[in-house]
Amino acid sequence: MGSSAPSMLTCWIPLGDIPSYQGTLLVLRGSNSEPELQSLRSKYCCSQVGPDGVKSGWLSENPNDLARILVDEYEFDESKVGHFLQGRWLCCDTEMGDVIVLSMDTLHISTTNTTDQLRLSADTRWFLSDEQSMFKPSVKVR
Repeated sequence: MGSSAPSMLTCWIPLGDIPSYQGTLLVLRGSNSEPELQSLRSKYCCSQVGPDGVKSGWLSENPNDLARILVDEYEFDESKVGHFLQGRWLCCDTEMGDVIVLSMDTLHISTTNTTDQLRLSADTRWFLSDEQSMFKPSVKVR
């Protein structure tokens, strides 16, 4: 996203066992390679990340907005968007020790924690040291 490096990966790491109803990761199957989503990938991956690292390139905080966003902002065929998204969101319970690694052009969102229990996870970004990035690494890995 933003000025991200071409090889940038994101790693989502649960810091405890997280059942899906407690808020876990959803991944849109095929979003990194489907031709229908090329416009989304080319624009989304160029969206700006906030200087504090918090404001991301989020399309929306509400996953139910995705169909409208694809049609209005990414030239997706309105007559096909509902069928295209149906059944494509992948989700699973996660356990401490799991790591989910995604390329930055894989559409993913976090679900809402519907419990009164705390959910802890880490979201890290990794890229080659010789690539340009908006992120300034605090530790260099050689």
